[in-house]
Amino acid sequence: MGSARKADFLKRYPFAILLAALFLLLMGSPFSGRLAREAFGLTAQASIAPLVLLLIISAGLSLWSMKHRGVTIFCGGIALALVFLSTIFSQDALTVAHLLAQSIFVFYVSVIVAKAVFRSPIVDGNILCGAACLYMLTGVLIGFIYCLVEFLVPGSFQVTNVDGHLSHTTLVVDPGWLVYFSFTTLTTVGLGDILPTSPVARSFAALEAVIGQIIVVVMIARLVGINVAQITSQNHGMKNRRPPSGS
Repeated sequence: MGSARKADFLKRYPFAILLAALFLLLMGSPFSGRLAREAFGLTAQASIAPLVLLLIISAGLSLWSMKHRGVTIFCGGIALALVFLSTIFSQDALTVAHLLAQSIFVFYVSVIVAKAVFRSPIVDGNILCGAACLYMLTGVLIGFIYCLVEFLVPGSFQVTNVDGHLSHTTLVVDPGWLVYFSFTTLTTVGLGDILPTSPVARSFAALEAVIGQIIVVVMIARLVGINVAQITSQNHGMKNRRPPSGS
């Protein structure tokens, strides 16, 4: 009975799988490098591989009932393969390729989730999970873009220690830091432990902070609009089913 209920839950709320994985990615990104080294023996670019794999699997399961699942798994597999290849061969072209592949993969999943959320005629638990996924996917996507910026313009981001002095952390090698920074910027928390130091990094950080607020406003407006239309339609249907008062 328990397994049947779980299967029914996952069938009704597929976006809940993706949302849970995104929360794990968010919580694991600050120490992804250390965890990958100690638990899996992964170093350099491959330190982000467990989180990418988690995202690929969860996205595939969430979109399994849709026609896009094959493309999702294929694109995610290419991104994951490029992560390992860039670690083995240490070629700049492979590093750029895997960062672009990860960004394209996350962008593709974001588009599919956005279509499902904005085209839905009703608001239910799955659509609410999808809306939350879209917000968090934006943070992951811009985090990978930050990694690309740091690689192309070294020193664009600096990690500060507790005493305020700059750390020597190599952010391209440990990209989880920039995913973490992306979420603190998206939510406008701005803890100050990672600083954008180049003009392009500052521009992207400012843009992300604005995008985060726009997504929240647009999402709330859309979901409230769908819910109001849903309630209005239900009330109109109930009135039509009522028998005339004179009968």
